Amino acid sequence: MRKIILSLFTLLILSNLKAQTVLYENFNAYDGTSTTVPSGWFFSYNGNYTSAASSGPSTPNSYKFGVDGAYIISPMVMSGDSVSFYMRLNGSGTPANDTLSSISVLGSLTDTAASSFTTIGSYVKIGSTMKRYSLAKGNNMYIKIIYDKVGGNIAFDDFAIYSGTFVSITNPTPKNLNFEVYPNPSSNGYFNIKAEGSISNAQLAVYDILGKEVLKRPLDLPGKFLLDLTDMPKGLYLLNIKSDNKNDVRKIKIE
Repeated sequence: MRKIILSLFTLLILSNLKAQTVLYENFNAYDGTSTTVPSGWFFSYNGNYTSAASSGPSTPNSYKFGVDGAYIISPMVMSGDSVSFYMRLNGSGTPANDTLSSISVLGSLTDTAASSFTTIGSYVKIGSTMKRYSLAKGNNMYIKIIYDKVGGNIAFDDFAIYSGTFVSITNPTPKNLNFEVYPNPSSNGYFNIKAEGSISNAQLAVYDILGKEVLKRPLDLPGKFLLDLTDMPKGLYLLNIKSDNKNDVRKIKIE
């Protein structure tokens, strides 16, 4: 009953937000063997659950994270802005006695090499529930799920990527700002920003590729100033500058 209520609640939210399903996999045809791995997916370990108790709202089957370090990688997701899935901790690792096992969600904009993934979120105290995370809207992305096993095993089911469930940081406004960013890409994390025209109450924000805000500050514009991202790892970022009636977003890169 709890799973049904959670499922209906999720569907109601998505319906109200006019969400579109970009990718969905219920693992119903997966029987725990390498020959039935869903098209476009990669499983480092093969195993499944066949009971309703260990499956999401779509009913059996489900994927089984059965060993420490097991991971799965989704096909390239096209322009999604949120990911959701069902998971349940089974066996000796019940939520009551397993406070160390964890599952992590990671994303990569480029390829499926381990070094290309960045953590979106991770958590312990895994119960029987649906989980959901936001992604950076408009980016194509591989999603990777990894299990760090201490106690029992994980049932994983009903993986979905949606578009239109979160408000984008690039909401349209009446006018774009006129500003330059250079050098871009930057070899050391320093960017020069030059803005012209009448701009009031300006504010700058920087987001990583997964949509997490990493920097926010007010700006005194127009003028020229130095953006210091030397503490940030190499990769792509979104630079958003907005004022009372203007807004613009640029992709910047640290090499």
